[in-house]
Amino acid sequence: MNKLNKLFAGFAAVAMLAACSNDEPTPAPETPDSDGQKAYMSIRIQAATGMSRSTTDGNFEDGNKDEHAVKNVRFFFFDAQGAAMDLQAYLVGTDGNVTVKPNDPANDNVEAVFGNNILVLEKLTSNNYPNYMITVLNRPGFECGTTLTNTLERLSTFKDDGYYVMSTASYAGENAHHDNTYYHATKLQPTDFKPTAEAAIADKQTVSVYVERLAAKVQVGMAESMTSETKTLDDGTVIYKLDQTVANGTTDNEEQGSNQLGTALWIKVLGWDLNTTVNDSYMCKNIDTEWTFDWDANGSWNASNLFRSYWSKSTIYDMTLTQATAANKLSYVRTMTWKDAATSKTLKDLGNNVFAYCNENTNVPGKIFETEPNDNARALIDSRIVTNVVLYAQICDDKGEKLDDLVMANGVLFRSNSYLQYVINRAYAMTTALNIWEKTSDVTTKPNPDEILNKKEYQQIGTEYFELVFPEKTEDYDGVGDVDVKVKANAFDGKELYKKNEDGSYSLLTDADRAAAITALETAIATVQPQGENHAVMYENGKSVYYIPVQHLGALEGKTTVDECYYGVVRNHWYKLTISKFTKVGHGIWDPEEGRDETLKPDKPENPLYYLGADINILAWKVVNQNVEL
Repeated sequence: MNKLNKLFAGFAAVAMLAACSNDEPTPAPETPDSDGQKAYMSIRIQAATGMSRSTTDGNFEDGNKDEHAVKNVRFFFFDAQGAAMDLQAYLVGTDGNVTVKPNDPANDNVEAVFGNNILVLEKLTSNNYPNYMITVLNRPGFECGTTLTNTLERLSTFKDDGYYVMSTASYAGENAHHDNTYYHATKLQPTDFKPTAEAAIADKQTVSVYVERLAAKVQVGMAESMTSETKTLDDGTVIYKLDQTVANGTTDNEEQGSNQLGTALWIKVLGWDLNTTVNDSYMCKNIDTEWTFDWDANGSWNASNLFRSYWSKSTIYDMTLTQATAANKLSYVRTMTWKDAATSKTLKDLGNNVFAYCNENTNVPGKIFETEPNDNARALIDSRIVTNVVLYAQICDDKGEKLDDLVMANGVLFRSNSYLQYVINRAYAMTTALNIWEKTSDVTTKPNPDEILNKKEYQQIGTEYFELVFPEKTEDYDGVGDVDVKVKANAFDGKELYKKNEDGSYSLLTDADRAAAITALETAIATVQPQGENHAVMYENGKSVYYIPVQHLGALEGKTTVDECYYGVVRNHWYKLTISKFTKVGHGIWDPEEGRDETLKPDKPENPLYYLGADINILAWKVVNQNVEL
């Protein structure tokens, strides 16, 4: 392993005074004055960032230097009952370097060691040594609570001023420097404290403090060997063939339409983003030391030998979607941030070295599944409360050119004009009361010599009088991509409209009959359109999204029941999603490049693997791999 020499140089300069008070910490001098006694302790801070659990043993991966850069360290002290103590402390470094973990399997879970240092405690009275200590990195404004318990529940974000926040690692287990009473703190022994700095330096029993990032890390890429047919365009863009047809829309029966467009349907990936993220995090990882479920056949959710655990309670744990929304805990992507897909800074490219970060998001099964899966059925996952990757894509032809607008209704994909005709046909089929025609010829209507009416001179109102519209969104209605068919405003102004008489002749509508006929047409059109969860969805310019809920344990082979950890993102885990197949189009959206702004909040729980296939791997950071077939 390479040395990150001098990354932690001047460690004493960034280690700040820390007390549970409102005083802003300031850098400490080497020999500060003190009204009380001093004590010295040899301490080594180690990043447990390489200690996330995966579906296989090992599989740890170091983060980059930005992910474990440190500009500030604070220490908070507590007595045996967990009450905060008003002590001050600062670090004096003995080597001034950060040592990246050696290339030794025994240390595979440790990413970096932030030097050997002496922790100096002040304001001691007699030998009232603290019993517990919480260490916080890169959060200078953080203040502890009055107890260890409410300090755990203090809220934070995963990043502060460009630096990743870290805190003492939480896990279940008993040893000299850890217990289950306060699993999120380092336990201190009276023998850890020395009367002089020299004695602390000579001490061979250095107290190791393990810290982990609050952030979870996500990465998305394509499989090297796709199961979908692919094509590389001249500009290097890769497109993927879909196995889907487009309905004709010329009959009342939607099952009739199955013809493909002139060319096959393909998909072009425009980028990705993280969606349904939690707005905050507990400063300390919140766990239940009595959990008994296993991670997999090889181990538990907890690894005390690695000084960490692989599951947690996020700030929305055990909340319903309604509760989490009311508490303003969730954030969703807005499509206007993608207005210019080519230059948008929020959209991320597929592949290596492109990452997104978020707060952890975990929950109990009953709050994220519509129904629990069994051997014969997969649960419908609610992506409105589970963190998901949203893949932004465009339906195109085999040359990568965008197609006309498409509409999905009742599970069938239509061309937009065909969908207009389909809705109109259904309206006319629904009721014979619709009696509104337009004249197509100046020839007087009369039976021909064979007594057969020449109908070509008149026709029922067609698609040119209708349009697809973007429904008005409200606080209670998101309707991502929803589309309605409506009569165009002023569509009939200046138009002569007719009714068909019982004898087959046609008469010009009176003003009163004309208004009634238009109202009846508008009502019929609104009535025949799919509503609610089955609302028709627009693919404006072929734009669509795929929601990929991030799996924590759900990717395990043979997993058929849902326990804790099936879906979720946990702090200090690295989730690698690999897309291996595209089958159908995703969820339609209105094109943000046309100025349409939508909140990407799915309308209902769904089968997450219906549209694509993906794998997730968790890394070290520990890696979770997830393969996805779309």
